[in-house]
Order: sequence, then structure tokens, then C-alpha cells
Amino acid sequence: MRDMKNTILNLVVILALATTLFTVAGAAQASARDFTGSWSNSNDGTPWYITQHGSTVWFYGEEKDSNPSWATVGSGTIRGNYIVGAYSTVPKGYVVQSNSWNIRIVSDNELKIREGAVLIR
Repeated sequence: MRDMKNTILNLVVILALATTLFTVAGAAQASARDFTGSWSNSNDGTPWYITQHGSTVWFYGEEKDSNPSWATVGSGTIRGNYIVGAYSTVPKGYVVQSNSWNIRIVSDNELKIREGAVLIR
């Protein structure tokens, strides 16, 4: 259990450092929007939590089960009408995956991750 917590903490620290190093452009435009808050998937109610610092956006989401099969962390940079970044599952659930993502900003209250996955607040 302790190794799992250390792995999660290390992943979050690495993501934070990497994003900080690559986040300079676009901060002025991004500051007009604020995505920080509680969100949910419009189809199944899955909870997501978002924090924004300038043009950098951080995500955490997990399956809304008492024993979730997946939990995901991710980060990205606001570029126009997209949040461009990457995500990875963490070892809270049994699903293991990571990938890049381009999240479309539909409005200040709607983010489209992919077909069938729309976050709303």
C-alpha cells in the first residue's frame, strides 16, 4: 500500500514538473477562462475534478463505484478551443492505460473528451 501511494505521488510530481516546464505560451488567453471545480460526465455521472493555473489544467477522475476499476490523472495546456495534454490511470483500480488527449472546449461549462464523454458542471 505504501509503495502504491509513493508511485501515485511520484507520478503527480513528474506530471507537475513536466507541465510547468512546457507551460509558458497562452497564459494570458487562458486566464480569461477558469475551469477549476467539480465536473461530471454527462452520460454516467462519473465525477471529475479540475484545477487550472494559468493555461495549465489538471484533472482527476474515477469511476463512481465503491471499488473503482479506474482512476485517472491528467494535465494539459489550453490552446485555443482545446486542452492538449496527456493522462494516465493510477493504481487505485485495475485498468492500466495512458495516452495523449485533445479535449475540445465547447463552453466554459462543457468539455468534450471524446464521443460519449462530455464533462459538464
